[in-house]
Formats: sequence, C-alpha cells, structure tokens
Amino acid sequence: MPAWLRVPRVLQEGGGDPFLESEACDDPPARGFLERQDASFLAALRGLRPAPGKFLVLGCGTGRLALKLAQAWPGSEVTGVDRSGPALEECLEKARRLGLVGRVWFQEGDACRLDLPERSFDAALSDGLLHHLAEPARMFAGIRRAVRPGGVVLLRDPERPLRPFWAALLGRRRPAAPGPLRDLWAASAAAGYTWEELRALCSGSPLAGASTRRDPDGTLVLERRF
Repeated sequence: MPAWLRVPRVLQEGGGDPFLESEACDDPPARGFLERQDASFLAALRGLRPAPGKFLVLGCGTGRLALKLAQAWPGSEVTGVDRSGPALEECLEKARRLGLVGRVWFQEGDACRLDLPERSFDAALSDGLLHHLAEPARMFAGIRRAVRPGGVVLLRDPERPLRPFWAALLGRRRPAAPGPLRDLWAASAAAGYTWEELRALCSGSPLAGASTRRDPDGTLVLERRF
C-alpha cells in the first residue's frame, strides 16, 4: 500500500495524563464504560490462568486496574509502576481506603527501564501503555527478565486505523464511550500500532512467539506464556 494511503503514527511520549480517566470516572456513563473495559481485561487474564502470586502492572496510572487485580485474586500481591509520582500518591490513598495496604505496592519508574528482581513475577500486564512508548522493545526485554518461567504476559492497547477512511470513522467505532473518553480514545489510537506493526515488534523481541489479536472493541491484545 502506498505510504500516502496509510495513517501515520503520532507518538504520545511521556505517559500522558494519568488523571484524565480518573476525572472521567466522575461521570456515570464514563465510569460504566471503564468498568466494562476493566472487566474484559480481567476476563482475558483469567483465560491465561496465571498463578495467584505476584502481578506486575506497567503504566498503572492512578491504580484502577492494579487495585482490581488485588481484589479479584485475593492471594496475590500486585506491584504497579508509573512515571507519575502524584498518580502513585493517589494509588496509595485508594489502597488505604480499600484495605489493600500490604498487598499492593507502587513504584515510580520507567516501564522501558525496569529495575526489578529477575524472575520475580507470575504475570506482567499493561493496558493502554504501548502507544506512549518510542521503544517498546525495551519494555519487552524488561518484562522477559521480570517474569518467571510459566508466567504470563497480557498487554492491551488501542489499534491505530490503517487507512484515513477508517480514521475518520474512529469515533463511531467506540459509540459506547462518552464524549470526553471518546476524544481520549481517538488520540490514543492515533498513537497506537496496527496489528501488523505489533506482530513485527514482537517477532524480533524477547516476546517473540506471543499471540496477538484484534478485539471487537478496537484494541490489540498481546498474550505470552513463558
């Protein structure tokens, strides 16, 4: 396909604003939409049958997914990593309110420069992080070092439309997303990868052999068991 017919990737570096979705939760329709998104992610993780041990959440933001993991797997310990110190402070406050202190930990850091013990996690997860990364292979290498043999990887990210016509219809692909979230989704998808690009990234990385798929909700999902 000629390059001029393709939608170029518009990188969103720096991790974005971790408070945007948190603020959107003040709106009931937006909160319901995010609850459904989280439920589908947790369902995908259950399908991988991870050992109920230590979970790693990269790009944890204000902790929504990390805290739900701790609740859904009562015997687990969850470590969240994010570049935003203020977001992690909110994570800790939420953990205190939910009585999860001692089972969840939050660490300020860069997902592409992980400083974690080797082979110490049963699952490495991220939801909506890949499109912020200029060099995702660095994160893939860190994940490979951090996950134990038999551990699983689950990454999900918005899919970038391949053609301009699809990009123009992007808002219609997420009709259930309320206005503010729809705008956020469109910006994230513009920074995301196509399915072909994600497969190519994996093939030459420490996550080679991962399965990738398109979900009907406009996301790409990567799964790997070591």
